[in-house]
Amino acid sequence: MLIIALVLNMLGFGLFCWLGLTLAVYALPCFVALSAGLAAVHAGASIASAALVAILAGAVTILIGQTALIWARSSFVRAVIAAAFTVPAAVAGYHLAHGLSQIAMPSSLWREIFSWTGAFAIAGMAWRRITSFAEPPALGEALLEEHQ
Repeated sequence: MLIIALVLNMLGFGLFCWLGLTLAVYALPCFVALSAGLAAVHAGASIASAALVAILAGAVTILIGQTALIWARSSFVRAVIAAAFTVPAAVAGYHLAHGLSQIAMPSSLWREIFSWTGAFAIAGMAWRRITSFAEPPALGEALLEEHQ
């Protein structure tokens, strides 16, 4: 019985970490979805319709970001769009790592080191995921763009 409890505990903790990392990477769409859902509830919508509004708002945010990255020609514009998704992910990653480190680390210095490492790791994951949707321009196109 103890072995089953330990295995299920580890699976639950792993699922919690996976969910936290996924939500941290998509922090901007999650924030937009949560804000839209709460605005719908405060406007008098039912819970089901507010959930639908939240899901649609989050999906539209991701689609707008992906479409903007695909259609953007300039590397600077692409970097700004990717940063709009990456900075909230870094903040969420910092707070996620800080919250998890408070469980096991008594030293505040190591907690901060762990938190900043988590912030940079999740920011890197968010940057990779958001920029994977858009191919960088070919070398010839980039050279033509610079000379114009």
